[in-house]
Amino acid sequence: MFLAAVALGMLIYEITCCNEFIAYIDGYYTYKYLPDFIIEQNFDYYVKFPVGTAICELPFFLAAHIITLLVDPNNATGFGGAYESAIGICGIFYFCLGFSFLYATLKRIYDDRIAFISCGCLMLGTPVIYYGTKYAAFSHIYTFAVSAIFLYLTETIDKSRYPGAKSFLMGICAGMLFLIRNVNVLFVMVYILMYFGVKGEYREHIKRMFSRERLSLNITGALLTIAPQLLHWRRVLGSWLPNTYSDESFTYATSPKVFQVWFSDAKGYFIFAPIMILSVLGFFCMYRTKGRRYLAGSLAVFLYETYITSAWWCWWMGGVYSIRSFIDITAFMAIPMGAFFLRVRESCHGKKKVAVSLVTAGVLAICIYTNFALLRGAEVGIINETLASWWQLKQSMLLGQGTL
Repeated sequence: MFLAAVALGMLIYEITCCNEFIAYIDGYYTYKYLPDFIIEQNFDYYVKFPVGTAICELPFFLAAHIITLLVDPNNATGFGGAYESAIGICGIFYFCLGFSFLYATLKRIYDDRIAFISCGCLMLGTPVIYYGTKYAAFSHIYTFAVSAIFLYLTETIDKSRYPGAKSFLMGICAGMLFLIRNVNVLFVMVYILMYFGVKGEYREHIKRMFSRERLSLNITGALLTIAPQLLHWRRVLGSWLPNTYSDESFTYATSPKVFQVWFSDAKGYFIFAPIMILSVLGFFCMYRTKGRRYLAGSLAVFLYETYITSAWWCWWMGGVYSIRSFIDITAFMAIPMGAFFLRVRESCHGKKKVAVSLVTAGVLAICIYTNFALLRGAEVGIINETLASWWQLKQSMLLGQGTL
């Protein structure tokens, strides 16, 4: 019911405040695969972004296209009208899908209350809600949803009556992570490092993971998923695995901008989503909880995303809201957040419990309010103007007119 209420609020926001979803930078180019391939029959269309986002959007695009052909066939171009609305609804759908699987996973690791609080905080306290609405054409909400499904499969596969089917689905999820954003395929570290550091269990996990049945189904699912992209690259570019970012690079590979990525006055991850500090604190709590089997994997994903973002030439991720690449790891960061809330609950008794509960609720309220205040500021342009003024002041002071 809570998820439905949030989704309804997102839909109302889209109807009243958004008039386009497709025309934003990267989102436009990834979406353009659909009208070019399906309407224009232009199979030579190519951009540096892979086709995964377009595949996720495909059912909604087809629904919009059929409706447009029936109602207004002259405007069945793939843009405007029903197509815009379809992508907006698509973002909400994957938002709900991702959080449904994430809640189911956290409920298995902890309990239903911790799962509910953690999912609620991530829904309302991070920019993921923005990338499920206004920026729905970007890849990030789809990566979040696929990651949440992959995480659910890792949690349930060992106790499943049909581990073979789930192994195949895990391969498909890994393939989709690659198709949506190539570097995200390494999110499978969460599965590979599962149980790492848990005495006596990691060796058994490795045996199960690399068993002939599971591994063959993993690989089959992944290869079948990425095959269309590989064939397209081969046909258009003449290579199975081309460097599609040939004019861009990891400029800061040896001196990554970690502090700027986390705490920059422009787009810092913990500035625009301060509630995620609780997830970082949760890493220190995980070993005492059932979530300890995910400690190594979730920490590795967090550090990996931090490094590849801070080493990239455009570490601020362009001219959209927040450092958007961290939306991709939201599902994995939910596990340490759950550990944090569990630790808080277990460490409180009697009168102390009331005091700590009130303080925690206050902190969460401030974080959620901050998130929505910043989102509102971005909507009306206040944040952009403020950051531009701050940047000019900083530059003038650094150039010798004062010290900062």
